[in-house]
Amino acid sequence: MLPETHTEVTETTESTEETGEVQETVSQETELPKWMAQNAGDNKTNERLSGFKTIDEVSNAYLKSADELAALKEGKVFVPGEDATDEEKKAFLTSIGVPEESSMYKKVDSTLPEGVGFTEDQFNSLREMAFTAGWTEKQFSAYQEWSDKETLAARENYSAVLTKGKAEAEKRMKEDWGSDYDTNLRYMQKGVKEFGGDDFLNKLGAAGNVPEVINFLVEKGRSGKNDTFLDGDLDNKTTLPKNQISYPSMKGM
Repeated sequence: MLPETHTEVTETTESTEETGEVQETVSQETELPKWMAQNAGDNKTNERLSGFKTIDEVSNAYLKSADELAALKEGKVFVPGEDATDEEKKAFLTSIGVPEESSMYKKVDSTLPEGVGFTEDQFNSLREMAFTAGWTEKQFSAYQEWSDKETLAARENYSAVLTKGKAEAEKRMKEDWGSDYDTNLRYMQKGVKEFGGDDFLNKLGAAGNVPEVINFLVEKGRSGKNDTFLDGDLDNKTTLPKNQISYPSMKGM
C-alpha cells in the first residue's frame, strides 16, 4: 500500500511580454505518516498531525494534555519536564511566585540595629543567587527573616562571651596584680586611650581579655607621655569608680 501524500500547489505562473520570462508551476508533495491513513475525512491529510511520526506519539501527547487539563481544573500546577520550552518553564516559575527579574525581590523590614546586616551590594548579590535558584518571593522573604534572627542570636552570644571573658579577666588581673591592681588598671586605660579609646576596644573584641594584650596595654601606658589625670591618681592612690574598673569598659574616662 502506497503512503498517503499531500500535494501543495503554489500558483506562480507568470508571463510578461517585456521579459518573455515564464515561471512554471511548482508542485511539492509531502509524505504523511502511515498511521494517518486510519483517520477519517480531512484528518487523513491534516498537516498539523504530520508532526507525530507514530500513533504512540499521538497517544502520549493526548495523555499529557489530559493530565495538564485535569491539574488545572483541580487548581494544581503542572511541572514542566526536561523537554519543556523556555516559555513553559517561565510560565511555571511565574505561577508559583518567582519574580520575572532579580531586582523585583523585595527587602523585608529588618529587626537588626542600624549598620548591621546586608550591605546594598550583598543584598543585590543575594537577589541574583535567589533568582538563579528559582526562589519564590515568599522563600526570599523567609530567608531574610531567618538571617536576621541568626545574626541577632550570634550577636547576643558574642556579647555573653565578652561579658564572661571580661569578668574572668578582671578576676585574673586582681589575683596577679594584688595591691597594684588600681595602678595597673590606670596604666592600661591610658594605653587604650593612646590607641584610640573605644574604637580600639571595639576592634579588639574578645582579644581584649587575653592576658598578653592586657599586659601590653599596661606597659604601653606606663611608657607613654605624662598624663596629669593619671599621675594625679597615682599619687593619691584614688580608687576608680566601679564603672571604670572593669576592662575593657572606657566609660567614665
